[in-house]
Amino acid sequence: MFPSQIEPLFWNYWANIVYILGSIGYMFMNLFCLVFCINKFVYASFVLYVILAILFVIDAILYTIDWYTYAVLLRKSKNIPINYKAEFTACIFQILGSYCYLLGAILAENKTKYMPKILALNVAGIFSLVLEATFTIVGWQITLKNKTYFNRGCCAQDIYLWAHVLNLTADLIYLLATIIAVLRFQMDLIRYPATVQLLQIIGDIVYVVDSLLYMRCYMREKDVLEEKRAKENNEKETVSQQKYDNRGLELESILGNNN
Repeated sequence: MFPSQIEPLFWNYWANIVYILGSIGYMFMNLFCLVFCINKFVYASFVLYVILAILFVIDAILYTIDWYTYAVLLRKSKNIPINYKAEFTACIFQILGSYCYLLGAILAENKTKYMPKILALNVAGIFSLVLEATFTIVGWQITLKNKTYFNRGCCAQDIYLWAHVLNLTADLIYLLATIIAVLRFQMDLIRYPATVQLLQIIGDIVYVVDSLLYMRCYMREKDVLEEKRAKENNEKETVSQQKYDNRGLELESILGNNN
């Protein structure tokens, strides 16, 4: 039974919400920059990209708090070792990657001057996210093998499988786009090649689908948690009723003996 003051899925819910908003935001921004002439909207796009990058930093922090909740706070005993180390490693890489993208977005205010640094930060960021997705899959596999996760993932293996795979797929698409950008970049060009932008948009679409799948995973986890709580409440009511009935029988027996 979970401590009443701790809601197991609270932080996971908000992390998924931020993930959905950020993914949709990046998809529309990249589409906008591809369709329209970005030079006319340089500052506006810069501000929006910084906001989106901040969203993903917040998202990484929320997922880390979520890990701390189920891995540390919800242990049955403080004497039990902290598990889910692969997931914690994934959180570290997610935070690192998010901050790299945020710094790159901030430097994008002057792409002509800082483009090499922006590309370097993007490379570091996407490599971190690829490692994050990899460790997430590793941790998920360990969880399924040990079956120690309080039904998180175990109750919806098919959904989690697709969510994790799509997350890694989107990261790899972005990695490919970043590598192409680095190889083809010339200092007199501020705008990325169209190939890079198309790959980013494809990756964004995969991210959006992935974010919706993770929200679906949350909903499944919530249903399982509510069913478990309902079962525990029914068991408590049954035990209480049995105690009440037993006391009634004892009272009747005492009264009968007195008569």
